[in-house]
Amino acid sequence: MDVEIIAYRYGLQPPLDWGDDIEVAMQRQVDLWNRLVEIEQEYRGGVREIVASEANLELIRAERVELLQDLRQLIDQRSATHSKTRRRTTTPDLDSCIAATRKRLQEVTERAKATRAAAYTRLRLQLRELEDKRVKRVKEARQAAAAGGLWWGNYNAVIDSYEVARRGAIREGRELRFKRFTGEGRLTNQIIGGMSVVDLMSGTKAQISVGPVTGRRGRDGHVELRTLTATVYTDVGSRRTATWPIVMHRPLPANARVQTITVHRVRQADRWRWHAVIVLRQLRARGIPQGEVVAINLGWRKTAAGLRVATVLRSGNGEPEFIYLPARLIAGIVEGDRAHSRLDRKLNAMAEWLWALDLCDGPEQITQAIVTARDKKKLRPRHLEWLRCEWENHSERWRPHDLGYLQEFGRLWRRHWRSDAARRRWLINARRDHYRCETKRLIGDAEKIVINSHDLPSTIRASKDEAPPAVRRQHAMAAPAELRSIIENYSRRTGTSMVVREIAHDECAQCGEPLGAQNRSELVWKCRSCETRMDQDENFCRLMLAAEVSDPNPGAAVHIPEMQTYSTVYRWNRKRSRGRTQLSSDSNCGLEESPSVE
Repeated sequence: MDVEIIAYRYGLQPPLDWGDDIEVAMQRQVDLWNRLVEIEQEYRGGVREIVASEANLELIRAERVELLQDLRQLIDQRSATHSKTRRRTTTPDLDSCIAATRKRLQEVTERAKATRAAAYTRLRLQLRELEDKRVKRVKEARQAAAAGGLWWGNYNAVIDSYEVARRGAIREGRELRFKRFTGEGRLTNQIIGGMSVVDLMSGTKAQISVGPVTGRRGRDGHVELRTLTATVYTDVGSRRTATWPIVMHRPLPANARVQTITVHRVRQADRWRWHAVIVLRQLRARGIPQGEVVAINLGWRKTAAGLRVATVLRSGNGEPEFIYLPARLIAGIVEGDRAHSRLDRKLNAMAEWLWALDLCDGPEQITQAIVTARDKKKLRPRHLEWLRCEWENHSERWRPHDLGYLQEFGRLWRRHWRSDAARRRWLINARRDHYRCETKRLIGDAEKIVINSHDLPSTIRASKDEAPPAVRRQHAMAAPAELRSIIENYSRRTGTSMVVREIAHDECAQCGEPLGAQNRSELVWKCRSCETRMDQDENFCRLMLAAEVSDPNPGAAVHIPEMQTYSTVYRWNRKRSRGRTQLSSDSNCGLEESPSVE
């Protein structure tokens, strides 16, 4: 038995009793954050002054800066060569110079790490004194925030976020940034010792409570409408709470204890979106591993059953299982594309209208604004919104009919903007939740996961000029890199070992003979030796299982050591309808803060 931390997220409707005092409470969190950033900047300045006495570090820093400048110039020169030909041309001389410069930069970085570690060892007493001073000032800032009216649940959350961000900034070599209060924020309720789900749902607790069911939604009525009441702050014995209608689309686990409930307010398009995150702790009984190995082949394929994203095969089961993208998500993407097409047609009509405007009797400011909009390389809806604001502020009476035409387009665009943002958010969250559930169902308590080493995002980026638009579109919808990250995180969270295999793809899993030349666009292959017809993804999974059984500890296998996080953004542009996936991982950039060079 071990402890499992889980988080449930629910949508909220606008609050019922919001006030300016709650706005002040949220702004105080931003003020505390900015004060902590000031303390961190002064602390880092003190560290630099102490370390500046080391002459070796200064020389290495100067050498590293010079290498970075040379590397930027070489990369810019290669990019300029590509932009002239408008495609990737071969530049062997520049490539060799870039590789040599990167190698020297890596050597300097390693030497800097060793030199800095030795310097910190010699100066550890002075640095420890400076660190103690920083901790004391952080404590004073927290006490000052509490004296100013900030509630303990909120300032503890700010302190925790500061410590996490500080460690990440030190590790990645960047600075913490100040924030300005834009209305976005959170309200945190930490429950000391935890609270049972029964107590939370009873609606009788003063700090945090969920009221009884006020309505139901969904085809079968499984979505419950309740009210969430959370403490914002306390003042001289009185408690200020806020209430939100909460949409509970799934129940909380009955055997868990609630640790933290955080209410978030974020801006989506031109309105506020609310959601609550409930963090729970529960005991989890780990199943006994049965020695089973799960082989997973990632890759998207359009089949009769739908868009396939992965093929999963267990060592104890001869039949493969597949992960498909649900049809409701594909329908949402198609509807988003249609909405964008309608907006594009309307925007083209607005561009023709803009060029047909007669500016002879127009006011000077409006004429200048229209000329500026016409000079844009590509007219965007935001340009027309800016023109509308200028027109309304300076010459509302000039050509009111044309102004009304512009205002009508503004209303259409804002309505599309809100719906598009909601659709994109729903698609990404629904796809990620579907992949999590499928990963948990198909892998279960397996002892080992074997996955193919093919880098799908890099392949698509490298071949984006050659790949058909339909292939890039299907890749954006399937997002196999997101599924890979979910599998890796599941492996790390459950303690299941994960191995990345790189083996030949053109062998028959039945007889072991080469398959010969096969059309990779076809899903079903035929072995010329044993006349067996096979699904090529299933065949690849069987090859990985056979390789793992015959060589359980291969030298070429790569074990995933740490958690990885992907942030995926789906772009609705018809010309570039592909997802952009960025891998964020821990890195150490050496001596100083500098932008990364790719």
